[in-house]
Amino acid sequence: CIRDRSTIGEPICDATVRVTVGDRSEVLHPFRAGADCQYTGLPEGSGHFVATATAAGYRPNSVSGDIDEDSCHVITQTVEIQLAPN
Repeated sequence: CIRDRSTIGEPICDATVRVTVGDRSEVLHPFRAGADCQYTGLPEGSGHFVATATAAGYRPNSVSGDIDEDSCHVITQTVEIQLAPN
């Protein structure tokens, strides 16, 4: 989820979100899930990730972490990135 840090966490649905895992990098695609906008699209793969969000009128921000896997699939990560207005 990408949220506006200056309000009560209003979702930002027109952000660009790029995720890098190891040597793979991909721009995620937004979709609406209830009142939130979520971004999905990274193919399966474990490792350390960096997710960077940018949107017009906001300063870019990043979060990072690790994606683990079990014997069958990767374990889905849900992160929230808050953007501050310029």
